[in-house]
Amino acid sequence: MVATYDSKGNKQFVRVLLDSASQSHFITSECCDRLGLRQNTIQRTTVRGFGGTERASHGTVDLQFFSRFNNNIKYKINSLVVDKITDNLPTAYVYSTALPYLNKIALADDHFATPNKIDVLIGASLFPHLILPDDVVSSGPSGPPAIHTVLGYVLMGVVPALAARPAYVTSCCAIVPQQPMDHLITRFWELEEVPGSPVQHPTDVECEHFYRSTTERDPVTGRYTVALPFDKDVFLLGDSYNIARKRFLCLEKKLEASPELRAAYDDVIKDYISKGYVEPLTVPPQASSDDLSPSYIIPHHGVLREDKSTTKLRPVLDASCKTSSGVSLNESSPFHALRTVQQLVDDDGAEYPRAAEIVPSCLYMDDIAFSVDTEQEAVDAAKQLIQMFKGAQYPELKM
Repeated sequence: MVATYDSKGNKQFVRVLLDSASQSHFITSECCDRLGLRQNTIQRTTVRGFGGTERASHGTVDLQFFSRFNNNIKYKINSLVVDKITDNLPTAYVYSTALPYLNKIALADDHFATPNKIDVLIGASLFPHLILPDDVVSSGPSGPPAIHTVLGYVLMGVVPALAARPAYVTSCCAIVPQQPMDHLITRFWELEEVPGSPVQHPTDVECEHFYRSTTERDPVTGRYTVALPFDKDVFLLGDSYNIARKRFLCLEKKLEASPELRAAYDDVIKDYISKGYVEPLTVPPQASSDDLSPSYIIPHHGVLREDKSTTKLRPVLDASCKTSSGVSLNESSPFHALRTVQQLVDDDGAEYPRAAEIVPSCLYMDDIAFSVDTEQEAVDAAKQLIQMFKGAQYPELKM
């Protein structure tokens, strides 16, 4: 059980199911309506379950929820909207009297023993970060262990159930008249048609949900701030300080041998600081070794480009450098760079219609390549492109 606020600012409680195997988060249509959440339209998305069963999602919503014990503990997730997540859970009334050890702990759901509907399912991307380490309450094999989470204690395992009422199953037989041949032929060709919109891979869907729920835009500068999506658990990142320090000392020796190179390197770093790309670290990395939050120090080196008419030195950030665990920061997705350009077109394209028309089909990495019939068309298009990208603090692109 978690707390949230509906569109009118009223506090509501929703029942949540934790699922360590689900690739996405889910919320029921009924819960969306009750909270007054606005759904975001997405491309055709199919949700696959046990045995290959498939269901279509109606869209996505952003949901912020809180621990019912502490409003400072809050999370924001982007969830797929479905008609139903599962049957009422638990499937039968629990004989809670046989579980006296639960009376002394703060359960996430005080009504866990009563079957009821599930409103939200939290998937694998958030599940492991809710669990608190080394805190399990159990009475042995006779009862389910209570796992401590930031939302309260949750039960996992087999519970003693009260005798359930026998289920009555009613069978019926329906007769469907045979469809005309011309209808069957029409249906055949419809099935053979290529879908109007591509079916997205689950990883792409997860990245899109992550982007929507974590990306922010500064209302003053227009710059976008994004979070990195990790294909693996971010806590797999090992120590990066030692290798980064070794690489830095090697760079220092190289700069000592060339005062001109050092001056150029210093100018670039000062420029990065003045533009807010980086900021000085006030606490040495090794002083934060007790911090359990994952971190990554990016080694860097300079590349000289004599063919450049402006800045001949370009620092290269090596996020592919592996940490002590063998995992690097680059084992995330390059999805964000192009997705942010798409977001810029969505946000500002109405003001720059020609630029919005060019970018989706003419952008390759950090270059835009397109052709027009006249010189004036090229000038007008270039002006719109430059102005639109400046609005998000992008440097001018090659065209």
